[in-house]
Amino acid sequence: MDGEPGDTPNLFPVKVGEKLRDARLAAGLELADIAGRTRVPQRHLAAIEASDYSGLPSPHLCRRLRKSLCPRGRGGRGGAGPRAA
Repeated sequence: MDGEPGDTPNLFPVKVGEKLRDARLAAGLELADIAGRTRVPQRHLAAIEASDYSGLPSPHLCRRLRKSLCPRGRGGRGGAGPRAA
């Protein structure tokens, strides 16, 4: 029957922060690892994973965070990902 809970598996899509957390965990990395590689403060990474954007810096700095975290995404610098330390 339409509208039943099991009928629509994507009714509540995964949030960006959840996707980032899942990818980080799948790679076996801690937030501190990502913070060190990207030079993004760990508190900002934790906020993004929690979908809590209230404590993030200005929109300009958020664009820089996006480029650092998603180098192959739109607006990124290209390449194969964060540089190794």
